[in-house]
Amino acid sequence: MKRSGLALRGLDKEIVLAAVQQNWRALEYAGEEIKNDPEVVVAAVQQNWRALQYAGAETKSNKDVMLAAVRQDWLALKQACEAMKKHGGATVKIDPEVMLAAMQQNWRALEYAGEEIKNDPEVILAAVRQDWRALQYAGAETKNNKHVVLTAMKQNWKALHYYAGDEIKKDQDVKRAAGRCAQYEMHIVFNWRPSVDSSVRNSHA
Repeated sequence: MKRSGLALRGLDKEIVLAAVQQNWRALEYAGEEIKNDPEVVVAAVQQNWRALQYAGAETKSNKDVMLAAVRQDWLALKQACEAMKKHGGATVKIDPEVMLAAMQQNWRALEYAGEEIKNDPEVILAAVRQDWRALQYAGAETKNNKHVVLTAMKQNWKALHYYAGDEIKKDQDVKRAAGRCAQYEMHIVFNWRPSVDSSVRNSHA
C-alpha cells in the first residue's frame, strides 16, 4: 500500500475517494487538501474509525466525521483530542451530539469535552448516571448543580466529598441526603450530624 499509496498525492478527490472506499488506509497517502475533505474522510472512517488518525486537523472537528468514528468506538474521540494536543496544542471542538454518542459507550469520554459541554447539566447527568465518578470531569457550574450532584450521590455519597463544588456542599438538602446514607462518615468529613428530633430526644430523657 505504501508504494502505490504515494501516487495518491496530487490526485483529484474522486480518485482518492474511490481508493479509500476500497481500503481506508489509502487516506494516509492523500494530500492535505483531501485529508480535510469531510466526504473523503467519512468514507474512510466508516470502514474503520482508525482512519481518523490520517485525517486533517479541520476534519477532526467535523461533526459528521467524528460521529462516524465515535459510533464505532469512543476511543476515536480520545485519539483525535490527544493527536491535536500533541501536534501544536490545538484543541478539537466537540459537537454535543458527538460527545453524547461517545459517552453512551463510556462516561470517560467526558474528559475530552470542552468547558461548554462540561457545564451542560443534561450531558453531565447522562454521564453520572453511568458512573458517579464522571462528576470529576464536570465544569464548575455543574459540580454545584443540585440535581446533578444528588444523582451522583444515589450511586455513592462520596461523590459529594470528592467531586462536588464547594457551594453545593453547604446545601441542606444535599447534606441531609448524604447524612441518610452515611451519618458517621459525614461527621468525620464535614463535622456535621443531622439534628435529633426533640421527641426522640425526650423519649430518652
